[in-house]
Amino acid sequence: MDALGSPRRVAVFGGRSEIGQAVVHRLVEDGTLEVVLAVRGAQSESGHDFGASVTVSEVEYHADDPASIPNSVRECFSQFGGVDVAILAVGVLGPVGDQLGASRPAIEAFSVNSTGVSVTLLEVAARMREVGFGTIVVLSTIAAERLRPSNFVYGASKSTADRLALALRSELAPAGVSVIVVRPGYVRTSLSREVAEAPFSVDADAVAQSVQTAIRNPRSRVIWVPGVLRVVGALLRLLPAAVIKRLDRS
Repeated sequence: MDALGSPRRVAVFGGRSEIGQAVVHRLVEDGTLEVVLAVRGAQSESGHDFGASVTVSEVEYHADDPASIPNSVRECFSQFGGVDVAILAVGVLGPVGDQLGASRPAIEAFSVNSTGVSVTLLEVAARMREVGFGTIVVLSTIAAERLRPSNFVYGASKSTADRLALALRSELAPAGVSVIVVRPGYVRTSLSREVAEAPFSVDADAVAQSVQTAIRNPRSRVIWVPGVLRVVGALLRLLPAAVIKRLDRS
């Protein structure tokens, strides 16, 4: 971090994520100079352009291989001598349409969204606690707040890391480490093209702008994008399952 508390070194796990890259572009405005992208099929020289003043490197990262994650996290932290902000942007959609019997995409969803992200989160948290500073941003979803019949596999797979991040917030606060959970609704990206657009849809930059604001104010615990989803999420927690099912089909 610089003297004003702006992040200089940023790591993005799931570095090809459109949302993750949009966040980096926003953070560059605040002074980020070094970016490491944790990706599958890392290149010796990244082709990403975040500006002439920004140094970018890639590290091999497989969220579906938990045993390899500690080494990937270690390498990310060693690239530039540490990480000020870690963005966990990795994720897969899982089965679309009939989710019962779709074992292969369901296995991938739970392997990546639940196990992979959670292991990454724990490894990053341990390293930041050791040095006594840092901010962790976990890109979650409103689908993790209340499971709906149309995407219960995706919602369930994302909910584990979502809840883990909230639990780690109080654990890490005394060590000077902040944890921010981001719960957007439908975000227009290449990942979401297979799913019908939902109300309150946003683009990746809208999420990035909210994350940028939250990093500037690390007291934020959960941010919803757009903000109206905070009310929607509260209602979803209260509605009976039968009502949720009817709304989901409408």
